[in-house]
Amino acid sequence: MELEGPYPEGGHQHPDLYQGLTQGQLLIRSPTRCMFPDELLRLMWEHKASRYNSCGVAVSDRTEEDRKHANLNPAGTMWFATRTVQDVLFVVPRNCLPYSSVRTKIWNEERAQFDYTGNLDRGWRSALESLLKDGYILPHEDLSYLIGKDTRQWRK
Repeated sequence: MELEGPYPEGGHQHPDLYQGLTQGQLLIRSPTRCMFPDELLRLMWEHKASRYNSCGVAVSDRTEEDRKHANLNPAGTMWFATRTVQDVLFVVPRNCLPYSSVRTKIWNEERAQFDYTGNLDRGWRSALESLLKDGYILPHEDLSYLIGKDTRQWRK
């Protein structure tokens, strides 16, 4: 049994991937909505720290060819830039980002268990949390609601 990607465009994350989600604010959101990369990018632009001029998700044909040969899903690299320096951060799925990070799993008949392959799709919640902790985006009550944690604790 293999869970197929990409996940439903703008729909809900597959129920087998993350069930019974209870966040820190005790809000139960299951199934949890996937997010388009454009939506994540809009959140990044809206809340980016003032020291950064721009941010985005870069996709190049060369990296996509490398990912295709390695049997990985299409992805883009998230970055933030000042006038002189561009910080390359991490890779996010190119189609639809799941709520939580998901590793591809395949059922192994011999061992009667799931085997997790190397294809990890970063979830938008962990992406926002990483950006907040590292000071790329600023805390806001909307972000607190989205990730289910008080973002003021990461204020730099």
